[in-house]
Amino acid sequence: FDQVQKMITNEVSKLLGADFRHYVSYDIESIDGKKIVRIDCSSSRSPVFYKEILQNGREVDLFVVRSGSENRVMQNTKSVISYVNERFKNKYS
Repeated sequence: FDQVQKMITNEVSKLLGADFRHYVSYDIESIDGKKIVRIDCSSSRSPVFYKEILQNGREVDLFVVRSGSENRVMQNTKSVISYVNERFKNKYS
């Protein structure tokens, strides 16, 4: 479990940023005799961007929103700003 824990922490730090790793928790559970890793994510107080690493090694920051049962990448800057302003206004103040 220590190796899995280290790998998850490293990936979260690399792809979301080290400041956000404390929003992610994980544990090993048994289901039907098999061990799985359950990952839980709590809400952030600020927007989080996902770093996608392309095949050519270039890095692109994406803003991904959970919508129902799917993830939606918001590519339009105006839409991202509007979403962030609405989602985070006065939420934690």
